[in-house]
Amino acid sequence: MSRAWILAICLALAAGAQEQQQPDPQTTQRPVRPDVKEDDPGRPVLRRGGAAKKHEEVAPPESTSTNPAPAAPAPTAARPPVREVEVGEDGTTERVVTDRTRRSTADELVERAREAAFDFDKNLPNFLCDQLTNRYRSRTLKPDWKYQDRVQVELVYANNREDYRNIRINGKAVKKGSPEDSGTWSSGEFGTILIDVFHPNTRAVFKVRGSSLAAGVDAKVYDYSVLQENSHWQVRFGRTVKPAYKGAVWIDPKTARVLRIEMNTRRLPSDYEIDTVETVVDYGWVNISGQRFLLPVKSENLACFRGGFDCVRNEIEFRNYRKFAVESQIITTDSDISFPEAEDPKKEKSGTAPPSITPETPKPKTDPKKQLISLSNGMPQPQ
Repeated sequence: MSRAWILAICLALAAGAQEQQQPDPQTTQRPVRPDVKEDDPGRPVLRRGGAAKKHEEVAPPESTSTNPAPAAPAPTAARPPVREVEVGEDGTTERVVTDRTRRSTADELVERAREAAFDFDKNLPNFLCDQLTNRYRSRTLKPDWKYQDRVQVELVYANNREDYRNIRINGKAVKKGSPEDSGTWSSGEFGTILIDVFHPNTRAVFKVRGSSLAAGVDAKVYDYSVLQENSHWQVRFGRTVKPAYKGAVWIDPKTARVLRIEMNTRRLPSDYEIDTVETVVDYGWVNISGQRFLLPVKSENLACFRGGFDCVRNEIEFRNYRKFAVESQIITTDSDISFPEAEDPKKEKSGTAPPSITPETPKPKTDPKKQLISLSNGMPQPQ
């Protein structure tokens, strides 16, 4: 039975943000990305590589005239405005963002999607659904995902909160503890990520990519990026950091509803045990008591340990949505994604079977920071 470590990633809304000031107009613009017209891109793919090349400002060409210009009074120099910049892959400045750039990317559809995101849970009834999570692990340079186990729970969504009951792992009932006690786990797909990405305090910069299919709809795709200083994604592993991140959203042009959202950390600190975290949520229309609601239908989470090829992945499906009206005993957990620890290659392996599960509370002598790695997507409640 292996131990696990804990890493928590939380999405929280920061109170207030400074207004952006108009940047220097003399700025080189990044070329517009060509439209991408492909099918649904599917599961997230681990991305590695160095920092993006920085864009440099281009100086105006010097005059070739041999005649000196007539003397004229020097104009009063204007105070240079404060610049807003996008973060690069290494968390440093990549380029300046101008008002014109912002206007060309944060268009009307993005603003409509922002309003729809804030209305996501206003009309949702209390409901139940079955959550099936298949867990995989790969330890090779070229990913070779090995099936670990399956966790099946009844997810209860009541009063804007996710809770769990009837937990089964590989078909066996777990009478004590919560799903994350068993290892890799996730929660928080029901609106938390969506609301935070579109919240004004996050100040995400959106750029049109093109069009692509999502949930059978020819959706408009926008790439987005969030500066580290505006990040509410808290990574906890012994200490807390808020990394910059990037991703993409697929928006239905007719309804302005988000059909797919991706979220990837930019670069976690070099001394962290985890160096990459990615998540994706796909939404679809489901019926609950004769009414249609746009809710998560599948999700995927991926994380890789630093200094090797050890990665873990969850594939999640949400099925059988139905109305929840009966009060019952529910297991309540915080919103998180958890991953098992990286194995020490020097230790003797006990076999190829999935790691054993201990639903009981860990012994006091065990370091609580090494029980699970969890990536939380939940926003804290208002103080």
